[in-house]
Amino acid sequence: MNLLTTLTWILPAYNEAETLPAVISRLESECRQRAPVLPQARVIIVENGSSDATWTVVQALEKQ
Repeated sequence: MNLLTTLTWILPAYNEAETLPAVISRLESECRQRAPVLPQARVIIVENGSSDATWTVVQALEKQ
């Protein structure tokens, strides 16, 4: 069986303050379920000048 070493998700996030926490929660859940074959995962969030609190949400999620 081939094991992945790292899976990277790149998420564009423009005005996604309301939806981003749920998306990240779902990705975390998927990673936990696949832990035996997915030892490492990371999420890169690309925020490009949102007019809502997206950046604040990204910073809060990073601290979790």
